[in-house]
Amino acid sequence: MEFRMIQVTVKESDNSIADIDKFCVVKALNGDTILTDESTFYNDPYLEGLTIFTDNEMKYTNTNGCEFILTCYKDTALIVNEKYTIKHDDCHIELLSGKTLIKLQ
Repeated sequence: MEFRMIQVTVKESDNSIADIDKFCVVKALNGDTILTDESTFYNDPYLEGLTIFTDNEMKYTNTNGCEFILTCYKDTALIVNEKYTIKHDDCHIELLSGKTLIKLQ
């Protein structure tokens, strides 16, 4: 059995992993919060990325794809505001569009 996750890596301009204080993934259509840094248990410091969606969140999308927004904060400043389109095939999720590597300026 396979379990899929979509991960996003946020790096500083020197290629080090960005220190994110808080993050949130919301469904663009209605503003429903899907995942936050406090509600997910999928983030592992060894993975060096943020898990923004998993097969467990499949019910929030459909087979055509829905838009989600990832926002990340560092020291209360908004440092990431990215859109993602994610769909499912009734079995697993799939990323249709959106950056999986974000480099801060």
